[in-house]
Amino acid sequence: MPRALESYKLYASTYPRDANALNNLGSTYQTAGDFEHAATSFVKTWEAAKWDNAAATNAAQAFLALDRLSDAERYQKESLQEGAGENPSYHSNSVIYGFLAGCTDWGNEVQWAEPRPGGFQVEGVVGDVNFFTGKAHLAGQHWEHSGQRAIQQHLPDAAGSFYALKAVHAAFVSDCATARSAAHRGLSVDRSDATMPNAALALALCGETGPAVQEMERLTSAEPANTLVNEVYLPQVKAAAALRQHHPEQVSELLTSVAPYLLVSKASQLLGLASLETNRWQQAIADFAPGLRGIVVSALRKELLGIRKPPTTPCAS
Repeated sequence: MPRALESYKLYASTYPRDANALNNLGSTYQTAGDFEHAATSFVKTWEAAKWDNAAATNAAQAFLALDRLSDAERYQKESLQEGAGENPSYHSNSVIYGFLAGCTDWGNEVQWAEPRPGGFQVEGVVGDVNFFTGKAHLAGQHWEHSGQRAIQQHLPDAAGSFYALKAVHAAFVSDCATARSAAHRGLSVDRSDATMPNAALALALCGETGPAVQEMERLTSAEPANTLVNEVYLPQVKAAAALRQHHPEQVSELLTSVAPYLLVSKASQLLGLASLETNRWQQAIADFAPGLRGIVVSALRKELLGIRKPPTTPCAS
C-alpha cells in the first residue's frame, strides 16, 4: 500500500485534473484509514468531474468518517442533484448520516433497497447501525438477508463479507455459537480477502486458533503484496489466537505492524482485551480509546451521552 500511495500521489501531482488519479488516491487513503486526506482527494475529484455523482458520494462518505456532518450533507446534496438518487452508496451514506445525527428509523431506506439489485449494500449498512445501537438480533437478520441477496446475484465475495461481519461482531461479544456458524457459512461461499480476515479473526477469538491462522497464512501466500492482509489481518488473527491461548503478553508485539493502520483494524479491541486479561484497567481504557474514533462509535457516543444533533435533512430519504 505505501508504494501504491506514492504512485498515485505522483500521478495526481502530474495530472492534477485527472479524476481517475484523484479518485484512486482518495480510495487508497481511505483504505489505509487516512480519512482527512481521502476527503481532500475526493473533493478534488468532484471538482474535476462534476458529471460523476460517485465522486461527491465518496466525498460525503469520507466526511462521515470524520464526523463532519455539515460537509457530508453538502456533498450528499450535490450528488443527489447530479442523479445519485439511484446509487446504493448515496443511500448507505444517508443511513450513516442519520445515525450520526441521532435518528433511529431506517424503514424508508430499507424499503428503497428491497427491490433494487444493489440494495443489499444499503441493508448491510442498516445492519451495522442497528448493531451499534444495541439491536444485535435485528442487525444479524439484515446481514443474513444481505448475504442471501448477494448470493442470488452471484456475488460470493460480497455475500461472504456480510457473514464474516456478523461473525466477528458476535465473537467480540463472546457469542461464539453465532460467530462460528456465521464464519463457516461465509467461508463456504468465499475465501478471498473480502471474507477471510473477519471470518478467521472470529474463529480465532472463539477457539479455532490453528485453522484460523493457517487459513490467513494461505491468504498471505496468495497475496504477498497486499499490505492489509500481511501487516494487519494476519497479525490480528495471531493476536486473537494468543488471547485465546491465555498469552495476552504477546498481543502488543504481534500487533506492531498494525500501528499505521489502526483506524481500519481491530487492534484497539485486541489490545484492550489483552490489558483487561492482565488486570491493567487504566491501560485497557487507553487501548480501547483509538477504536472510539470514526463513524460508528462517534454516533454511539452521542447515543450514550444523550446528545442529539438535530439533522438538517430527513433521517431517511
